[in-house]
Amino acid sequence: MQSLDALYSLFAEVVTTFAEYGHLSWSEVGPRLEEMTTRSSTFHAAAARLPKTLREWPAYLECRRTVDDFQDALPLIQGFVHASIQRRHWAQLVDCVQPAAPLPAPGAGLTLRQFLDAGPLLHRDEVLDICAAALKEEQMQLKFDALVAQWTSEAFDFVAHKQRGAVVLHVRFNAGSVQGHARARGCWQTHALVVHSRDAASRNV
Repeated sequence: MQSLDALYSLFAEVVTTFAEYGHLSWSEVGPRLEEMTTRSSTFHAAAARLPKTLREWPAYLECRRTVDDFQDALPLIQGFVHASIQRRHWAQLVDCVQPAAPLPAPGAGLTLRQFLDAGPLLHRDEVLDICAAALKEEQMQLKFDALVAQWTSEAFDFVAHKQRGAVVLHVRFNAGSVQGHARARGCWQTHALVVHSRDAASRNV
């Protein structure tokens, strides 16, 4: 009887807690992500400690499924609350999961429950790919911005060549600057290629 009380107490706490999390607006999800991770791990451990004789009970199965699904969804939630996620990545998510109901934008009332109900778990690998690509794009953008800042302060000195005017770059413009230009160009081309490839893949889903 004591074990049965423990099961239904855990079940009630799981339902109440995840219902509360589901009502969080998207802007509230990030600050509480660590808490959600800890609570779901605590629930998982508590369910594992219950006697084996209770593990076929509907309440146990529902409780365990709810906790397991939430834990599986945590990497997707973490990926999409990251600062690297832009509007285009949300569009890719919608194209990927094809939600039954329209998915509001993060700044237009999106809740955690709406995100989960859209079905990202059914397309877990594809959604994680979107998150990974967003991180790479962010890293390349940061490198590109740093190179732009460097070149903004770069002085270009030209010298005259024959009768054609100042058309030759002065020798003081060293090899490091040329290499920096090559890195900037390569970084931008790679960034554009990643975005184009991701968009093309989304259209072909």
